[in-house]
Amino acid sequence: MRLFVMRHGQTNNNIERKMTGRYDEDINSAGVAQALSAREQIAELDYDVIIASPLLRAKHTAEIVNGRNLPIIYDDRLQERDMGYLTNAEIHSNVDGHDFWNIEPKKDYRDAEPLNAMYARVGDFYEDIKRRYAKKTILAVTHDGFVRVLHSYLHGIPEHGALLEGRIRNCEVREINADL
Repeated sequence: MRLFVMRHGQTNNNIERKMTGRYDEDINSAGVAQALSAREQIAELDYDVIIASPLLRAKHTAEIVNGRNLPIIYDDRLQERDMGYLTNAEIHSNVDGHDFWNIEPKKDYRDAEPLNAMYARVGDFYEDIKRRYAKKTILAVTHDGFVRVLHSYLHGIPEHGALLEGRIRNCEVREINADL
């Protein structure tokens, strides 16, 4: 299996540095332009399957980049982390990112999706597609948090416990290699 991940195009919350989480925001005009550019960049990528988060920003991005006009599979496991009460809060003003993205946080983030639950969800997705699409090339359109957690799933949780490695820019495409 070959797996390529792409983060959705830019949203207004990205510009405003807000924690979007499961807030269902579409991409903005810059995000559309990013997706169109990404479509050209991946034109030579011979993907067999395209799987996307069902959140509007990822869904819209997937529709734009899908130059091969394949059916898009929407999978809830690719959604961003549910930020709970922090949804739409300004990044860093209300939360310590190192703690919020820590597998064993010091603070209780109440109704936010526990990071260990997200880790299990991401791992379940990866093991499922590895089995289901063993000889295929997959393009997954998803979110920054998903990619960070996938990175840690494949390469191990850092000693400090914060899943901050593997950040991905809007419409960046990255091949995921579990053997790094």
